Amino acid sequence: MWVMDAVLAVGGVCLVGALLFRPLDAGPVCAEPSPERVAPRPERAPVLPLEAYAAVYERDLQRPLYDPSPVPAPAAKPPPAPDLRLVGTVIEPDNTFALLRTRRGEVKWARIGEALEGAEVVEIESEAVTVRFKGVDHQLAIEKKESP
Repeated sequence: MWVMDAVLAVGGVCLVGALLFRPLDAGPVCAEPSPERVAPRPERAPVLPLEAYAAVYERDLQRPLYDPSPVPAPAAKPPPAPDLRLVGTVIEPDNTFALLRTRRGEVKWARIGEALEGAEVVEIESEAVTVRFKGVDHQLAIEKKESP
């Protein structure tokens, strides 16, 4: 304990000695700084009337600081396709129709303008048929049988 007292006493004596016995050419302790070291004072902003700050007062302070990024729209689902398969077509001057396989495996025939399983036959060609299902046109090609 006495060591700590001695250290504090020596430190206090050194501090007092440094303040009292400093060199004479050091100048005053609280001298004014030289003009080249002083930064210029900024000009004061003009005082505006309170009406000028109305936009600040009216702002909703609980609103986020930025607008959130827009949520991307969900990808459009492809239109549903009819559950029909083209088996074949018959094209004759007065007797054109398509042979279509339904989801139950039945083969039925339909002419242009007739509907089958909710799909209306729009056009019949030699290798394909165009049907309109839920407002969207679908082209059905003839099923190819795999050879053994």
